Amino acid sequence: MFGTGYFAHETTYRGIRVNRQVIAPYGDVPLLIADVELENLGGAPVDLQYYEYWDVNIHQLQIQWLRSGAFGPSSDAARRTINRFFIPMVEWDADASALRFRQQIRLPRPQHAPPPDQPSEIDWDPANVFLADLDGAQSAVYVNKMTFFGKGGARKPDAVAQRRPGDTLPRDNRNDPMPYCLAVRRDLTVQPGERVKMRFAVGVVRPEESLDLLAAFKQPVDVLGETRAAWKNSLTYFHTGQDPVLHREMAWHTYYMLSSAVYLAFHTVHVVPQGSAYLYLHGADGAPRDQALFTLPAAYVDPALARDMLRLIMRVTDAQTGQITYSFNGHGAISNGLDLHTRPSDLDLFFLLALCEYLCATGDMAFLDEAVPFYPPSQSPPGVTVLDHVHMALHHLFDVNGIGEHGLVKVGSGDWSDSIVLENAIRDGPGPFGATYGNSKENGESVPNTHMALYVLPLLAEVLKERDPNIRDVIDAGGRLARMRAGVQAQWNPNGWYNRAVLRDVHNRLVLIGALGLEAQVWPLICADAEDASRLSAVIESVDSRLDRPSPVGAALLPGGMVWPAVSQLATWGYSRTGRHHLAWRSLNRNTYAAHSTAYPNLWINTWSGPDGVNGTASDLPGWTWSSFVTPMTDFPIMNANQDAMALLGLLRVCGIEPAPDGDGLLIQPHVPREHFVLDLPLLKLEVSPTRTTVEYRGFVTGGRTLYVRFTGSDVSVRIDGELRGDIERRGALAVVPIAFEAGQTVRVEVISTPTPGV
Repeated sequence: MFGTGYFAHETTYRGIRVNRQVIAPYGDVPLLIADVELENLGGAPVDLQYYEYWDVNIHQLQIQWLRSGAFGPSSDAARRTINRFFIPMVEWDADASALRFRQQIRLPRPQHAPPPDQPSEIDWDPANVFLADLDGAQSAVYVNKMTFFGKGGARKPDAVAQRRPGDTLPRDNRNDPMPYCLAVRRDLTVQPGERVKMRFAVGVVRPEESLDLLAAFKQPVDVLGETRAAWKNSLTYFHTGQDPVLHREMAWHTYYMLSSAVYLAFHTVHVVPQGSAYLYLHGADGAPRDQALFTLPAAYVDPALARDMLRLIMRVTDAQTGQITYSFNGHGAISNGLDLHTRPSDLDLFFLLALCEYLCATGDMAFLDEAVPFYPPSQSPPGVTVLDHVHMALHHLFDVNGIGEHGLVKVGSGDWSDSIVLENAIRDGPGPFGATYGNSKENGESVPNTHMALYVLPLLAEVLKERDPNIRDVIDAGGRLARMRAGVQAQWNPNGWYNRAVLRDVHNRLVLIGALGLEAQVWPLICADAEDASRLSAVIESVDSRLDRPSPVGAALLPGGMVWPAVSQLATWGYSRTGRHHLAWRSLNRNTYAAHSTAYPNLWINTWSGPDGVNGTASDLPGWTWSSFVTPMTDFPIMNANQDAMALLGLLRVCGIEPAPDGDGLLIQPHVPREHFVLDLPLLKLEVSPTRTTVEYRGFVTGGRTLYVRFTGSDVSVRIDGELRGDIERRGALAVVPIAFEAGQTVRVEVISTPTPGV
């Protein structure tokens, strides 16, 4: 319900200084703490009444795909109508000194209202909202918002002006679905110079839960101090001594990504929603490719959250078909987006990509044995494990979605681009209804999906080789990988890039999408080991000269087109993987909010938060965002987590941190163009100087990892927790350092290079 933040306001009224701070405590507790301090600045005692007021206005985000223009007000009205299925009531919880607003479903229970353990677009057992006086010193309470304000309105509420006694708590209200407020009054006498402190809490709990959680926040607990300390240990710090923009923005991106996390009660997981217009207008979250992308940096900044997002992806995987759903909403409901996204073909790969990153970073191999059901849980076979989900994803990728006749992963209803199949059908023009769309959906093929598979699948085989010795045979049955390599090589465009897709027309004839687009270039750079070096150089030149260099805010999808961090920061990674470290550094910096604010100083988006993508240089409104009939991003152009998560991923890759090719740990080969820098993440801290690289690894679970740390010079020495180790293997310029750790333990690895003589 609440983001994590802090608000303070101070004013003086009739000689009483009022300092009010509202704090969202760090952690999973869904509440806000209001700390109030009153100080008498005069020379005489003052009798006063203080009112702590919070409104109640429940608004369930029912899925609605049409939200622009005239559809907005009618859609809002439809959501408000949901509240009429319930009888609102307010109760007094004496043990917690709290008002508790609840919605009781009207009887008889609607036939379309399933029990809480079944998915539904509507939460038929919504959470309670409470307001508690944590000091237990309330003098009166008020619950009727109409009579509280009366004719005086917000400036001079009747209840305050007339010094009305508190309300008698009603049992229920059957006419107005949102009639109540939650207000607590304190009657006080404040002596001259005296400071009086009060503390209140407002939040949500499930209907069956008590308010025992409030005990941890009663005075004299320093909620603000503890929250600050917790955040201090949870952010990403990047310090070079020369790059203040990156220093402040990476801390901010971590804060914003983590504070956007929500709890999905049906799935019992915390996730970072994609947000923006998708969630807050449409009411639909996803696609799970985004949660997979968010998992990549989350594995380093909050591994528990990363693990939960993996659980979510598995929990929205269809129990019968293995298809990962396109979006999720309500209380465990799912949606395929107007039936246009029934078979996205990239979601299996994104899930496997995220799982590999999490396992390589944390060493949490026991996670593979954890039981996670398919969707819906009632139809899932018992005892399904994470490893079972891996095999289901591979089965779905190869046997359900399939490899096309050109050796490429089939596109299905779309790959990363949700609309690529639909756009092709629209371009094809008149014909039998849906024929072009259906032909491409069944037979079209995706070049970026195939390149992505060539990075993800060999890595997966390495990650799981000890846990599942047959995994490589499953992945490469019939020589699939070689077939896919040949398939993408055949899609080389002589203009200097890879084609985008092989689709179909109304007669099922081939339609080659060959124009330069960033979506089809980032994954060949990332899976560079499988590519021809001369072709990679040509790709980089094409991307740099036509998509990246002309754009002041990151590489565009098309020449002059939109910039989407979900792809432009993959380009940062691709540059890094191919040794173009100056381009990776430029890409990281151009994707910052500061760069956007400098390029477009009159636009307010992308100053602290932004949308999924921004208009490019060829747009009439460069730097702004789009508004389409279905998705009016302009109506909610902030709080899209791709802006934050992908910035962190770009930083990780520029710092040279990624899964090791052997699948047993992390590759650490820094590329930052500074002699000294520090990257400090909750999972690890990296300090780099010309002759020394120090890694502090902080165990999330009990286990072990291998750190492959680059060194410079002619020789290297390694210390682990201060002990000089002479048994460390060297592979070229990498020191191969195995470490073991307990959960919560820090292991310090120092890799000291011996300078090459004469250099």
